[in-house]
Amino acid sequence: MNERIDLVTRANEGDIDAMYEYAELLNKRTSNFLTDLDFHKQHQLRAEAIIWYKKAAEKGHVKAQLHLGHAYQHAREGSGTTGVKKDIEKSVYWYGKAAAQGDEYAKKILSKGVSSGGCCLVSIIQILASICLPILLILLTL
Repeated sequence: MNERIDLVTRANEGDIDAMYEYAELLNKRTSNFLTDLDFHKQHQLRAEAIIWYKKAAEKGHVKAQLHLGHAYQHAREGSGTTGVKKDIEKSVYWYGKAAAQGDEYAKKILSKGVSSGGCCLVSIIQILASICLPILLILLTL
């Protein structure tokens, strides 16, 4: 119990690894104890896990970015059972963030296309441009 409190404390203090670990803990709890938790509690835990994945992802945690890309890609239409609703643009965005940091898995997913609903190349290029363009502009001013 003290380890969990320490983890939450570190996450609240801005430790991105702790944010990710706490999200994983919440996510695993819904997976490992599905029969022990009612549906409402499962949904609450997944929603809380997504909040922590997003916090870590926004601060540059690659695994959190991958998790969000996967969650948005594989959510069922409108159900939110992964803690989010299916959203291919958000999936591409988060895979794009991870790919921009050199993650090979994210690059592979983006090169194949994210979804059966069709992730068009134009969307990928637009998202990657929005990530990379500010960096290129900074480099050009040096």
